[in-house]
Amino acid sequence: MNIAVLVCSYNRVKVTLECLKSLKREMKFASFKYDIYLTDDNSPDRTGHYVQNKYPDIHVIYGTGDLYWGGGMNMSWKKASEQGDYDFVLWLNDDMKLVEGALVTLEMDVANLSRINKSFNIVGTCIGNSTPECLTYGGRDSKGEIIVPNGAPIPCHLFNGNFVLIGTDVQSKLGFIDQRFTHSLGDFDYSLRSLKAGFSSWVCSEIVAQCDRNDTLICFDPAHAFTERLSSFRAVTGFNVSEYLAYTRRHYPLGQVILKSVKVYFRLCFPKIYNSLKAL
Repeated sequence: MNIAVLVCSYNRVKVTLECLKSLKREMKFASFKYDIYLTDDNSPDRTGHYVQNKYPDIHVIYGTGDLYWGGGMNMSWKKASEQGDYDFVLWLNDDMKLVEGALVTLEMDVANLSRINKSFNIVGTCIGNSTPECLTYGGRDSKGEIIVPNGAPIPCHLFNGNFVLIGTDVQSKLGFIDQRFTHSLGDFDYSLRSLKAGFSSWVCSEIVAQCDRNDTLICFDPAHAFTERLSSFRAVTGFNVSEYLAYTRRHYPLGQVILKSVKVYFRLCFPKIYNSLKAL
């Protein structure tokens, strides 16, 4: 099996190199062939330069500085599509550190699922660096809750894009990440489009990586003034409400779209009350 590993990075060279170090370590014990494609989106710290110097075999592509996650991952994906004939692509966030045996687990799950299913996605579950008892990212059920790995692949409804293996049949049908989702929601959108197209998504049988959760968005943090919250609510790297509404309209019936919209605006305006009600 030939796998194209897709990574994008921006201005955190130490974090990116730690991720690649863990990936390279696990590749030594893997049976599949892995080629790495990394897009450096014009990082001031010259991430791509340092990656290329340390790992000359990695394909480094340079962005313009305005790609964000969706554009950066698509640039890596398109380059991989031009360069080789791959059986799968593996989305990999550059702030992850693979745990021991991660790729061996992934390959075992591919072998098991291939016996019953021709086309599928496999999602890796992450734990926190300082809180290994907490699941941070992975495959999710229809309620959005992270699914706990249990030693065998488990079907999932949604997935975070931190560690996701995408089959070429899925790619042929769905294409790349929808670029209307600039920095977030492209992963959730891809998982739901996969589901609607008849492809299954599965959670890896074991934990695959360490990756801390991102901080609470400013827009929903009562410690910040309303003007700050509103700015974050609209920002590309904040909540990005316009893209959120586009996402809900695409995937949910009108009644749920209205409820979800009311919920996020209520949370923006009254974060303390929202948090109190959620805690009940």
